[in-house]
Amino acid sequence: MNKRFILEYLEESARLFPDKDAFIGEGCALSFSEIYERARAIGTCLVSKGLNRCAVALVMGREPETVSTIFGVMMAGCFYVCIDRDMPEARKIAIMEKSRARAVIVKQ
Repeated sequence: MNKRFILEYLEESARLFPDKDAFIGEGCALSFSEIYERARAIGTCLVSKGLNRCAVALVMGREPETVSTIFGVMMAGCFYVCIDRDMPEARKIAIMEKSRARAVIVKQ
C-alpha cells in the first residue's frame, strides 16, 4: 500500500481542482487553492519565527479558516492543540500549560 500524507492530498487537490469549494461555512467558502495558499503562508510565517516541531494553540471556531490554519501548522512541522473559545479560562490555561504551546493563533 502506498502511504501518503494529508498535506500531499491538499497539494494535489489544489493542483487538480483549484477553484472547487473545499469547505463551506456560514457566509464563507474556501476553494482548495485558497486553503493551500493560506496554509503555506501560515506555515512560512511560523517557520520564519523559528517555530517548528512545537505545539501551536488554535483558538478558533468551526469555520473554513480553521482548516487552512491546521494545514499551515502542519506545513511548519508543528502540531496543533484546539482550544474552544467557550471553554472555561482554567481549562484553557491547563491546556496551554500541558501542551507547552509556543504560539497561539486566535480568530475572533
